[in-house]
Amino acid sequence: MKHICKLLIIPCTLTAALISTIAPCPAFVRNSFPDTNRQLIQQSLSEDQIASIHNILQAYDSSSLTSDDAQKIVKAFMKNGIPAGPSLHDAIIQAGFDPRKIRTLAQPNPTRSQRSLNPTSSLPARRFPVPPPPKQLPPYTEPDPVIPNTTGPPPESGSYPIVDTGQERCYDSFGNKISCPTEENLIYGQDAQHNGNMPNLINNGDGTVSDSVTGLMWQQSPDTDNDGDIDTTDKMTFQEAVAHAKNYSLAGYNDWRLPSIKELYSLIDFHGTDPSGYQGLDDSAFIPFINTNHFDFAYGDTNSNERLIDAQFASSTLYVANTGNDGGQTLFGVNFADGRIKGYGLSLFDRDKTFYVLYVRGKTSYGFNNFHDQNDGTIIDSASNLMWSKGDSGRGMNWEESLDWVQEKNNGKHLGYNDWRLPNAKELQGLVDYSRSPATSNSAAISHLFETTTITNEAGQLDFPSFWSSTTHANWTAIPGRNGVYVSFGRAMGYMHGRWLDVHGAGAQRSDPKIGDPAQWPYGHGPQGDAIRINNYIRLVRDAYQIAEN
Repeated sequence: MKHICKLLIIPCTLTAALISTIAPCPAFVRNSFPDTNRQLIQQSLSEDQIASIHNILQAYDSSSLTSDDAQKIVKAFMKNGIPAGPSLHDAIIQAGFDPRKIRTLAQPNPTRSQRSLNPTSSLPARRFPVPPPPKQLPPYTEPDPVIPNTTGPPPESGSYPIVDTGQERCYDSFGNKISCPTEENLIYGQDAQHNGNMPNLINNGDGTVSDSVTGLMWQQSPDTDNDGDIDTTDKMTFQEAVAHAKNYSLAGYNDWRLPSIKELYSLIDFHGTDPSGYQGLDDSAFIPFINTNHFDFAYGDTNSNERLIDAQFASSTLYVANTGNDGGQTLFGVNFADGRIKGYGLSLFDRDKTFYVLYVRGKTSYGFNNFHDQNDGTIIDSASNLMWSKGDSGRGMNWEESLDWVQEKNNGKHLGYNDWRLPNAKELQGLVDYSRSPATSNSAAISHLFETTTITNEAGQLDFPSFWSSTTHANWTAIPGRNGVYVSFGRAMGYMHGRWLDVHGAGAQRSDPKIGDPAQWPYGHGPQGDAIRINNYIRLVRDAYQIAEN
């Protein structure tokens, strides 16, 4: 399906005009067209033009495209009268090519580092006001804790083992699947190249699943009404989910509870594929972000006018601040359909929002950190047995540059160690302190022991950055690995109601392109105008149990 967005015709360079990196129409635009308009939408490129695009590209190899090839492709598109825009973007992807790679290679006299392809030049001029890019300010360290990092008794050593993401594939910066690179390669150090605590789930045969890594026991199915299927009638509001747990009994246990966001996120499995942008109803080709060999799962109930991605699962963790249009309060949930953590307003369109629910029981210490400042630039979390750098990178970088930066630090034996890595998504989320936020504690959502560089966000507010993980966020398209996973330790911004707002909360886990220029999305992307964060910060991690070896 091709979609029409309102485009600006702006004088610019040949390449930037033709292969615009304006993103495909966001979901809220796509969904706003009724069925009767779909024939009109499809006419944005004719069948002959689409065939011409495919015929032009068939003469080239997407994996070994050269600058000369890309310039010939651009000229051929112009010769055949193919207009720039999202439809061309989509057609190039369908042909198995990356439009950003073509644009980058086709730039006349490009200035490109041999160490990173970061397409930031020859962008179209803008005719609309765009906030200046975030400026870097001196590192900020809060002198005293404003809100305690944990509640309850201090966690025991090893009480918070981070379950591995399960990611097994490596990808290049353009999103293509590749063999995992060697240490000499710029993109060495991806999630798939480091094994943590591998998942070990046990089906108890009584409607429960035990996780031998975390020590938690889970309800196996979100089929709350026990009618044999999972649909919108199984969903509950936050208040209903909390109340229902008090009287819930399963497999002889009656101490079930709504999980915290860290307990719930322990189940996420990055074998999954994000279906965002898919317009069909058949979900059989997709892989959820939860292990369906052990858990029952269903995508959104399309028979009740839900989207496929409407599979948000509730946690007990409420945002300490507010998000835009949250109806008064925001809940952090995990979407096992699209593989993200977002803050969801408890009220949506003047109605209480509903969620799928998986109750949990077992030890209550999981998810609590126990940080120890080593006074040498490192901090150890004895609960997860991980060592972290106290400071961050001090500047934002794209995903490829971030992996290379970690290697440079190892080559210089940074802080006395040469086995630092970019944390995977679950290790990074494990650092979040959900009792803190820029709005309530004037800090990043992380322990006061850490130093976090301040930024100015899209709304011009003093804020804190997002941080890259080594995890790729795979999607359903022909080029599945374009996006990398990051965690917001400051506000998770979006453009709504004509202004920039915190739409998903500090502690959200989102994903964005690994390379590129965020200015190409001046008003964000998607239904809530999610700010595109490509130049994220880095916090190093290593396994703390290796201390004695150094």
